Amino acid sequence: MLIIRGRTASLDSLPARREGCRDFEMLPVEIEQFGAREGARKRHLSTSISRHSNLAVFKRAHAKANGRMECEACRFAGLSAYGEAIDCCFEVHHKRHLHKGERITAMEDLALVCANCHNAIHGLGDIEFDAFLKRFHPERAGKVDFFLEPP
Repeated sequence: MLIIRGRTASLDSLPARREGCRDFEMLPVEIEQFGAREGARKRHLSTSISRHSNLAVFKRAHAKANGRMECEACRFAGLSAYGEAIDCCFEVHHKRHLHKGERITAMEDLALVCANCHNAIHGLGDIEFDAFLKRFHPERAGKVDFFLEPP
């Protein structure tokens, strides 16, 4: 339920949020109260793309062991305040889209990226990692794979 200056509107009347969508701009500037019913159980039938979770574990472990826990795009290195949880600041992103078909994924097919860069990549409509680098971090584009670079 959304209460806007004394009027009540249903959240169901607003478009559903999608990645990269800016529907929030349609909301009025002044919102007095905001709440929505959540937590209901729903059954979904869906198709997903298989992933091997150990690849992400190995990518993070290798980066950590070699002192390379930093974003391969923006070079953010996390915050020392996180201590042993520093690897939680980073996502492992497939450089090439998985929806393009089944294949063997090697370590060099993965990028260690901070949450900000990862959200930006997906928010831009899932652009390829190299295209993201060229657009936002041209100094990193075309470089030897970060995973293989010496520190």
